[in-house]
Amino acid sequence: MSKSDKKRANSIITVTRWDNKLKFAFTGVGDFTFDPDKVSAENRARAMVHGFEQRVRDAAALSVDRDTGKSATAQAKFDAAKRIADHLMSGATEWNLKPAATGGLDAGLVIMAIMRVFRKSLDEAETVIATTMSKKGIERTAALKLWANSKQVAAAMLEIKTERLATTEDADDLLDEIMGEESDLDEEGGEGEEEEESDEEDENDESTS
Repeated sequence: MSKSDKKRANSIITVTRWDNKLKFAFTGVGDFTFDPDKVSAENRARAMVHGFEQRVRDAAALSVDRDTGKSATAQAKFDAAKRIADHLMSGATEWNLKPAATGGLDAGLVIMAIMRVFRKSLDEAETVIATTMSKKGIERTAALKLWANSKQVAAAMLEIKTERLATTEDADDLLDEIMGEESDLDEEGGEGEEEEESDEEDENDESTS
């Protein structure tokens, strides 16, 4: 059974894994097959350590948080790297950690509620989440859900939702405003046409006389 890695944008290399071998294909050039079974024991051991090092490094390469726009903190990177290291050392056969189900959780709302309840800055609230992940040994989503289910944070989330609704413009009022403006424009346009027709009639009358 073969497996192809997802090709990166603008990449000329495609790697296909099959029967514990690697096939490297270079667009417009050619391909070759790498067989790990032909590698010496010494280099196989080096490759194993290198692979684990890269796996843990990759886990720490967190992207910018979409909810806050902030880069991942050093604590968050540490926690992510340690989680994958602990996972691999546990004897698990899965290469990746299973992602936690989000359940429609609004991460940004949870962060804002934590900031409100504990009077924390955005960075401080993120530290609370990162520390929770580390202490509880859970993913970010699980940590957010844990706080979202706490009494004070849940109440703050409800307050924020209510405030958002209060500042949202009523749809019926908005429709009346937009449609009303269009009606005014139509009426103004009609009056203009009537005035033009009236002017033309006056000119015709003058020429006749």
